Amino acid sequence: MGESSPSQNVRERLAAALREHAKLLEKQRATIEAGNAEKALAYCGLETQSLDWIMELQKTAAQMERGDRGESLQKELDTLQEHIRALATENQGLLKTRMTELQGQMDSLKNPYRNTRSVYARGGGSAAAILIEA
Repeated sequence: MGESSPSQNVRERLAAALREHAKLLEKQRATIEAGNAEKALAYCGLETQSLDWIMELQKTAAQMERGDRGESLQKELDTLQEHIRALATENQGLLKTRMTELQGQMDSLKNPYRNTRSVYARGGGSAAAILIEA
């Protein structure tokens, strides 16, 4: 069995990171569709960390690729990146739709005490004169 080059190893790690990121986005989509705002927010934080890691791996792979070409793995990486872009775009659309729905729900809420007087307000108003003694 042949040894893999360092750049091949980095590209394999990048492919694995992209697959994991795709799984993360799919879980995020399910959470958004379920309407769980707290989990969706947590997934946004994980997504940011995952993207940071992917960017570092891409930089490393690009630096190492100058002398070593792995065409088949590069095609897989490109396909995974396109899949991730599509999932991220879909999740953004779902989040926008969900935010619009929530805004509509908030706008439809009515305050039952809006046009009523406070139970603490008695009489006709405030005092007409104040007596100050020194």
